[in-house]
Amino acid sequence: MTESCRRRPPSGRAGPAGAPPAEDAAEAPRELGALLAWFEESNNLLLRTLREAGPDRECWTWWSAGVSPANARGVARRRVPEVLVHTYDAQLAAGSVQPMPVDLAIDGVAEFLDTCNSTPAAWAHEAATIHYHATEGRSWLLTLDGTGAWPAPLPHDAPPPSASATGTAEQLLLFVWGRRTLGDLKIEGDQQVFERLIAWEPEE
Repeated sequence: MTESCRRRPPSGRAGPAGAPPAEDAAEAPRELGALLAWFEESNNLLLRTLREAGPDRECWTWWSAGVSPANARGVARRRVPEVLVHTYDAQLAAGSVQPMPVDLAIDGVAEFLDTCNSTPAAWAHEAATIHYHATEGRSWLLTLDGTGAWPAPLPHDAPPPSASATGTAEQLLLFVWGRRTLGDLKIEGDQQVFERLIAWEPEE
C-alpha cells in the first residue's frame, strides 16, 4: 500500500461520521492568481472547520479501520504529510528541492504507517515483520499476519525483522509515498516483503 492507500479522498467538505461528504462540482481555477487565492480560501475553510469541530469530533474519513482515528485530529494530521510531499513535488518540478523539517518528516512516516499500513484485513502471505529506521533516531515496527497490518514504535527488545529499511526521515517519507524506490534506501533482509506490501490491496 503506497501513496494515499489507493483510496479516493473526498473532494467536498467534511460530512457526518457515517457517510462521505457530498461531491463538490466546483473546479479549481487555472489562472495562477485565482488558483492561489482559491487554495488559500480552501485551506482557511479547512482550518476553521477543524478548529470549530475540536480534535475529538468524529467525522467521515476515507481510510478503513486501523490505528488512525476517524476524527478531526486524524484529518488534520493527515494533511501535514500531504502538504510536505506535494510541496516536494512542486519543488522537484521547479528544480529547487528544499529539505523537509525533520520533526514533520518523522511524524509523516508514523502517520503513513498508522493510516495506510494499518488494517484488520488479513495479510495474504507468510507472517512477516518490517523495521523502519530513520537515521535521526526514530524506528518503527510493522507486523503483517493473519490479524492484519499493525504499526507501532519499535521496542528495544524486538527480535530481528523479516526485512528492514534505513534512511533519513525524509527519504522514508518519500519512499512510502511512492516518490522513492527501494534502491534509495538501505534494505536488509527479504526485499520481497516490501514488494508484497507495496502491491497489497487489502479486501475491505
